[in-house]
Amino acid sequence: MLELLTHKWNLRPRSFRKNGRNRWRHHPRKEPRINFVTTGTAYRSKPRETRNTILPCKMPVDLSWPDATMRAVVYDGVPFSMSVRDIAKPTIRNSTDVVVRVTTSAICGSDLHIYRGFMGGIPPWTMGHEAVGYVSEIGDAVSFNVGDYVIIPDTVSSDQLELEPTSQEYFGFGNSVMGLGGLQAEYARIPFAETNLIPIPLTHETTNSTIEHDYLTVSDVFATAWAGIDYSGFQPGDSVAVFGAGPVGLLSAYSAILRGASKVYVVDHVQQRLDIAKSIGAIPIDFAQADPVVQILAHEPSGVMRSVDCVGMEALNADLERDASIVVNQMINVTHFGGGVGQLGVFSSQDNSPGAPYGSAISPSISFPISSFFGKALSFRTGAVDPKSHWYRGRPGFLQSDLQYVEPSTRFITIKCTRLACLYPGACNCRQHQLHPGRRYVRASITLLIYTEVVVWVVGLKVPVSAQ
Repeated sequence: MLELLTHKWNLRPRSFRKNGRNRWRHHPRKEPRINFVTTGTAYRSKPRETRNTILPCKMPVDLSWPDATMRAVVYDGVPFSMSVRDIAKPTIRNSTDVVVRVTTSAICGSDLHIYRGFMGGIPPWTMGHEAVGYVSEIGDAVSFNVGDYVIIPDTVSSDQLELEPTSQEYFGFGNSVMGLGGLQAEYARIPFAETNLIPIPLTHETTNSTIEHDYLTVSDVFATAWAGIDYSGFQPGDSVAVFGAGPVGLLSAYSAILRGASKVYVVDHVQQRLDIAKSIGAIPIDFAQADPVVQILAHEPSGVMRSVDCVGMEALNADLERDASIVVNQMINVTHFGGGVGQLGVFSSQDNSPGAPYGSAISPSISFPISSFFGKALSFRTGAVDPKSHWYRGRPGFLQSDLQYVEPSTRFITIKCTRLACLYPGACNCRQHQLHPGRRYVRASITLLIYTEVVVWVVGLKVPVSAQ
């Protein structure tokens, strides 16, 4: 069991009563009854009838811990193993820096590649590259204020004039030249904050869990999904085939629908994912039942105009065995003459290393049907996405299919869902994020990219991975 840390801190829960001169005494009370919402998008705390109504907090969560450490998810280079430990809290290094107290973080499919040992940098490092939170500390050269609500995109630029395209650095991959940590932590230092933070036009008084989940997706998955439709050359009225119905795939389908696609097909083998695809207006295609190309061509004899790969290097064939070439070949076979292909799924090959023990298991090349590609005059675009250029364009909170309210203690469960939010007590006493008095908690909502059965390496919650 992970022991909870106790601190002397300034925030006083409502269960504290003044006792004598300048003294505060803890009066225990029963914890609220919690309703678990498995199909909605919001966590609800329902007080007992005999208790007073808990009013929304008038202050953001306490923006600083009294000590110089924080808890973070750390990867040591051991596949299928993550740990939560105390590490040094980040501080302002340069006048352009900002330190953000993370309130909501996410687990991405890229994190799962690391978790399985296929990619990574030099261990140990802090995981995570998707988060939102409140500004906790500011450098002298930034216009943000303490308490501002912000999105932390997964990429960081150098804030310099770029005369030619340059690659950007990422949080949470263990290979940052800028010394970036991960975002699955209580705090994060953001260099060049004026360029790299996206302000949220809401406050702690006007936001809620549903809205926060929507904004969280802008840090990576929704921006990536939207860009994937761009990569395919999409025009309103086009038909689209999306391969992979994880969060990025579902949001790609959602983006295409928002932008006026005539038909959207979503290919996967997990029924729950396909049901969600159908619920947003897409046509589900189960590749485990029959060749998805044949199924789509039955609806579109000449093929779809646009195809998007949202799977990448861990793609599965009909036998549910890993085949990195399968999706690229299927996209080219199903795309109409003059159409386009967008490739979002991560492809990364590297030699075995301490941070990627199974790196060489991923081939640096795949089979590519160049003759068909040339004959159809197709276009193909791939690459990472900068979320800062895409901002907020919809409400993708529909992805939320399960919600877990967890305490910081080690326990194991197995779940099946499309995207999971794990909520645990926070540092404010509003209705939605009830503070348990007298104890220190991290308030975070770790959302997870799910493949049938998955892993959640939240503080105190783990789910064993058994299938992609």
